[in-house]
Amino acid sequence: MGVEKTVARPGNGTDFPKKNDEICVEYTGWLYDDEAPDNKGTQFDTSLGRGDLTTPIGAGRVIRGWDEGILGSDEIPPMSLGEIATLTITSDYAYGSRGFPGHIPANAKLIFDVELKAINVVTQQLNCRIMREPPLPPPNRIIVSRVVGTRLRYADVRRNPDSVRLVQ
Repeated sequence: MGVEKTVARPGNGTDFPKKNDEICVEYTGWLYDDEAPDNKGTQFDTSLGRGDLTTPIGAGRVIRGWDEGILGSDEIPPMSLGEIATLTITSDYAYGSRGFPGHIPANAKLIFDVELKAINVVTQQLNCRIMREPPLPPPNRIIVSRVVGTRLRYADVRRNPDSVRLVQ
């Protein structure tokens, strides 16, 4: 199957992302569950409350199911600006046999609600809030001390006051 797309709200029908365009999306992801309403089982990720995701699409930065669900394929039309869709993605188009330890089990089928809010900063008054700054650090910690892979590391002032430095 790969990817199945169900449109919840059509977009403007004129602006479509192309490979390597920078898109801005709001999303929520669930594990697929045959028993749950709308097959939405355990929620494993969301941009709600954290800020929209801005990423190049079709550049291998997201799972294959997102690339095809957003850009379209022979079987699926592309999303247009402002569209809200539900993407049901088989494991081979998601995280496959390795899963995502601690969040997504091996061979998991996933469901995402995705709203395409901007394409190369074409917002059409959709108020896309592009997150360029890291989220605020946890309480009692200040300043991002370094980025390791995709995880932010914070200086802990209680344990290591010398690790705090002013970033201009």
